[in-house]
Amino acid sequence: MKQRIDTWIIIPAVLVVTAGVAACDRSKEGFDELDAQQPNHFVYSCVDGYRFSARLYGDSATVDLGDRVLTLPRADLATGGRFEAGGVVLPAEGGQARLDGVGPSHEDCEGIRADNPWAAARLMGITFRAVGQEPGWTIDIVPQRQLRYSGDYGATRILFPAAEPVRDDSAGSVTFQVDTTGHSLVMVVRTEPCQDSMSGEEFTHSVEVQVNGDSLRGCGRGIPTGDLTGTYWRLVEMEGNPVAAGMAGREAYIRFDGAESRVGGSTGCNQFGGTYEAAGDSLRFGQLIMTRMACLEGDLMQQEQRFQQLVSEVDRFAIREDSLTFFVAENPVMQFVADYLR
Repeated sequence: MKQRIDTWIIIPAVLVVTAGVAACDRSKEGFDELDAQQPNHFVYSCVDGYRFSARLYGDSATVDLGDRVLTLPRADLATGGRFEAGGVVLPAEGGQARLDGVGPSHEDCEGIRADNPWAAARLMGITFRAVGQEPGWTIDIVPQRQLRYSGDYGATRILFPAAEPVRDDSAGSVTFQVDTTGHSLVMVVRTEPCQDSMSGEEFTHSVEVQVNGDSLRGCGRGIPTGDLTGTYWRLVEMEGNPVAAGMAGREAYIRFDGAESRVGGSTGCNQFGGTYEAAGDSLRFGQLIMTRMACLEGDLMQQEQRFQQLVSEVDRFAIREDSLTFFVAENPVMQFVADYLR
């Protein structure tokens, strides 16, 4: 897979980094001794929630703003100096970044080093990434299910608005279809093993894409964020027992909205919503409000009643890769798995 990209366009802007003590020591790791060939990945998180990433080489840097990429040569190799071009400045020693002239301004952006592109994608909040070759392309699912396409080794960038996934359980596929001014995208993702045609890397999903009529094939996988919020968590076990199938194919699931401290989901029959409090690994739910549809199929009524009881007693959670576990007095009582295509 081609890692370094030399075809991105420099777009005039201002990227200023102000002096200051980084909130995390990792924000400065790697700036002073940059590998001339292998990229050093950094993700900047701003106080207003905006994020952007950068790759720093020995003699150049690329700043990825989502809809555009800025390529910066190193201005002063002798002293370590900075990366600079077209009014864009990125000091090599790290610090707090501030973006001006590239849309809305963003201040107090702390840089954190990532070990590889997938770790950088996780820090960026990307939940699923599809990749393909010849020419190299990627599609990222970002928060609010927007689709970000990068084609021709990064030379083409299109940000598509949120797309509602259409599931076909019989085919084991999920389809995203979205049209915007002058652009169209259809992406079909199937849950099946897939191997990258160049690197041989193994993936969990195969992907077929049509972008503006051009057909592409590749592979993809979900990216665990390690966060409670922003993920569709599907319930698979309660007290060690498999969860019964819901009515009309409905799944039992839960979602957390960190901005509003609210939670919502389904028991497999009725929808519910309410509030929650989380600090560290502790978790408490407020009173949940539920719809009142009768659950007459199989054991759904008993399952729903037990669901309500356990949720009212949950006091801790743990996340490991794609799995979320609820605990009551140190006993695991509910097990969820992440679905990154929801």
